[in-house]
Amino acid sequence: MAEGSTTPSVDQGVIVNAVTMVTADDLTELSEVRVVLNKGNPGSQTTSEEGDEATNRRAVWKLVDRDEDTPRLLGRAVLAEFLGTLLLIGIGIGLANPRVLGKLEPGNRILYSPNMGIGASLAVGALVYVGLPVSGGHINPAVSLGLFLDKRISVLRLFLYWAAQFIGGIAGAGLIYVLCNYKDRPSPTTGTVSYDLVEYTYPQVFFNEVFGTMLLILAVYATFIEPNQDLNYLKCIVISISCMIANPMCCINPARGLAFNVITLQKLNSVGASVFGPLFGAIVAAVIYNTVLKTN
Repeated sequence: MAEGSTTPSVDQGVIVNAVTMVTADDLTELSEVRVVLNKGNPGSQTTSEEGDEATNRRAVWKLVDRDEDTPRLLGRAVLAEFLGTLLLIGIGIGLANPRVLGKLEPGNRILYSPNMGIGASLAVGALVYVGLPVSGGHINPAVSLGLFLDKRISVLRLFLYWAAQFIGGIAGAGLIYVLCNYKDRPSPTTGTVSYDLVEYTYPQVFFNEVFGTMLLILAVYATFIEPNQDLNYLKCIVISISCMIANPMCCINPARGLAFNVITLQKLNSVGASVFGPLFGAIVAAVIYNTVLKTN
């Protein structure tokens, strides 16, 4: 460059091309990072091209998703589902500690029951928020089924999530069983999922599970799938509220419906409804969402 000159001697076209190349590389890296961060959170905002690509990729059910079901990503996601469900079931059963309930007066026990539901529901929202970037924060086999029916996860991921969730739930129930000395109780049924089939019929129990889980899955669809702002903490609050509404009626989680009954070896006649009812509720929610409520 000549002395005193303010005009660069470098070809302007070279500068433009260089900037274009850097921008393209940056966008590629950012896109790859966004795929990882938004795993299990299809409601996050994307560009129109990314949205079209995601829509095409979800056009059919897949046995294995080559982009998302890599050993590293899938392994971390499965571990997150195991730990999340372990904590969820442990908290839910721990809130129903028989040593605490046994010391309460009948009137106070009535007041304590709603607090158990509120505590468990808030735990759901917190655990969903924690697991969201890694696995999607399902922590519920019915939620995984609902997202699979909407082509959000592959067959492989569905079954691995189910295995992690049921094993995690049983591990959480076993942990509480030991730590809270349930084994020393004459009849350690508190914490199991059981309905009084003298007061309720089996179809009524099954319907409660279907209806409650349908509400939860529709809330998941509306918050995490429908296009909206990336306010994930507010979305998790919506999930907690839906759990609070459904919790007095049912367990809305097959892992919860099975875990403590397995640990205590209690063969209760309502367990089938608590396991298969939520799964059927997820199917009903998927049909309603895709035929009536889906906007995109």
